[in-house]
Amino acid sequence: LQQIWTWNKTVPATFDELLHRLFSKRADEIPNALAIDAWDKTLTYAELDRASGQLAGRLVKAGVGPEVLVPLCFEKSAWAIVSMLAVLKAGGAFVPLDPSQPPARRQKIIELARGKVALVS
Repeated sequence: LQQIWTWNKTVPATFDELLHRLFSKRADEIPNALAIDAWDKTLTYAELDRASGQLAGRLVKAGVGPEVLVPLCFEKSAWAIVSMLAVLKAGGAFVPLDPSQPPARRQKIIELARGKVALVS
């Protein structure tokens, strides 16, 4: 047991910044680097930052902000990542939904989230 405590006594570094702000800083550092290479879209850091920022603006206009949950229902795609980042930039939190789940289950989760908007593919 003592050996396990020795192995696990290090504490990982913590961050004082929000994920979307760290991403935007990285996008400023390497704007032309590939950020997403998905089946449906390829985006550089600058393109991803711009697309998520534009969507975030629309989400804010729709009422997304702190403590607002936004259900997201996407297959694996570039747009899923754009949407996640956009919700964070708008100040909200996203609720990922599995599109392979039965519609009634997804509907129940959406109702429980009480979101002002939902983003789907």
